[in-house]
Amino acid sequence: MIPLFFKSIQPGEKQVAKPKEVKPAAEAKATTPAKLGHFADLLGMLAEHRSGGDFGPHNVEAGHHVAFKAGALAGTGEVAATGRDGLTVRDSTNREHRVHWREVTGHFAPEKRKGKK
Repeated sequence: MIPLFFKSIQPGEKQVAKPKEVKPAAEAKATTPAKLGHFADLLGMLAEHRSGGDFGPHNVEAGHHVAFKAGALAGTGEVAATGRDGLTVRDSTNREHRVHWREVTGHFAPEKRKGKK
């Protein structure tokens, strides 16, 4: 003989999803630094970094220097080429890295001096 077990399934109370409460604009602004505590400075720094990190072919050219962080690799180097999705960076060992624009963390455009070679 093979034991056979049955479980009774009874329909439960029907659950209805409650609509999310919408906070008025005055309350929504209340989640500013006063409520965030010690995270306020960190969030402010991240907001500045994201807004200042608007790098792209419109402001980075070949010959400029950039800093980048791609995964665990962080590096710097001279821009060899730029494109729509990213750039190619040549580091101090003459190795090339393909870097997306979102991975660029800093940019330096050297001044062009007149009368110099």
